[in-house]
Amino acid sequence: MWNLLEEGFTEERFGSEIHRLVDLYHLTEKLGAAARIIESESDALQKRWKMLLLNKSSAAKDILGELIDSGRDEGPGEGHLVHAAITYLQSHYENADRMNYAQI
Repeated sequence: MWNLLEEGFTEERFGSEIHRLVDLYHLTEKLGAAARIIESESDALQKRWKMLLLNKSSAAKDILGELIDSGRDEGPGEGHLVHAAITYLQSHYENADRMNYAQI
């Protein structure tokens, strides 16, 4: 998918730098579901993670560490929301700039 986007969305075409980011909505949706498992005050955790994502370049890496350190990874399976958030971050984090929302 990224290759298709890169062909049509170029700096030359739009006249400015192009930021290629993973959809923030889907990321926060996954993180919100995991937060509800990890902490009873999940709203505060979700807000903290969102602010980190918007303001800190290493936020995705930091949040991934928090999820792993929570000890709540259920392993693969249907409805395993912490594991789903961990694997989502891991699979998209290989190119960290695509989760660096603080850059824009």
